[in-house]
Order: sequence, then structure tokens, then C-alpha cells
Amino acid sequence: DPERQDARRALVDLLLNRAERRGEAGDRLASEQLVRHAVRVGGAEVRARLSAPGLLELDLKPPALEVVLRRYDEELGRLRLGPARPVKAGTLELPAGSYRLTGRLGEREAHLPFTLKRGERRQIDFDASALPDVPPGFVLIPAGTSLLGGDPEAPASNPPREETLPAYALGLEPVTCGEYLE
Repeated sequence: DPERQDARRALVDLLLNRAERRGEAGDRLASEQLVRHAVRVGGAEVRARLSAPGLLELDLKPPALEVVLRRYDEELGRLRLGPARPVKAGTLELPAGSYRLTGRLGEREAHLPFTLKRGERRQIDFDASALPDVPPGFVLIPAGTSLLGGDPEAPASNPPREETLPAYALGLEPVTCGEYLE
């Protein structure tokens, strides 16, 4: 019924929600089909909603932290880091996608990956004040929200979920079997 705008909006919301879940589960084809169906139902309003940027509200600690932002771009089914652009604390308007902030103090680095959805407003407190305590050969991963699970190629993968993790240091090089046995 073309007169039932409320029903049309509810159907669009349902289709876009399912498209997002299918995309997170790695089923891009089903996700794209659901989005196309939502556009057919909702028209220009849905196209505008799909192209809406996200807003990133960025706070940096310590203030002297030099930070660059890189977007992950899909290339042959894999995510690759795109070019770096310097950023400062404040509000950034960004297209939906996956990103990585890299903060540097001297020779030490901190990496903070995050995702931004269409129309989402996300506050990130990039606290790299622990950088001086990170040993050489490691990178600091500041506390924050991370997407865990949902890898369709991993055996017995859990469904995707967001978790808040504490800060931790990650080795820059893989651990060898000999190092593990020590």
C-alpha cells in the first residue's frame, strides 16, 4: 500500500538491518541484494541514508601525540591499508568503513582500529600515554571497542560482537616455535 509510509519505513529498516548482519557475516552478495531491495522500496530517502557519513569525535592523550588516519580498502577480497592522513583532536566527517589510527611518540607507536557506520557518531579517546612503557619491538593497542568473531573462513567462528578491551601491547614480529618454547 503506497499510502502506508510507516510500513514502508519499517520494511526499509528491516532490510538494511539484515543487510548489515549479512555483511558482517561475510555474505556480501546477500547484503548487496538486501540493500538494492531497500533502495527499490525507499527510493531517494534510502539512497541519502546510505551515503550519510559518520562522525568521529577524537580526543588525543597526550596532546603532543602525532596521529595519522588510514582507511582499510578492499582489494581482491582482503582489507589493505590506504594512504595515511594526519589528523588532530576534534570532529571528523568520514564515510562508513574500517579505519586505523596510528599515534607516534618518538619511535614508539600505538594503533587503534575502529569501524564507523553510516550516520554513526563515535567518540574515541585515543589514550597513548602508556607508550613510554611499551618495550621495543611492540606496539601499543589502546583500550577501546573491537569487533570480535564473525570470520566466515575460520573454523567454529563465533558470531560477530563488539567488546571493550583494555590496552595491551602486541609484538611487531610473529612468535617463532623456539621463542614460544622458551
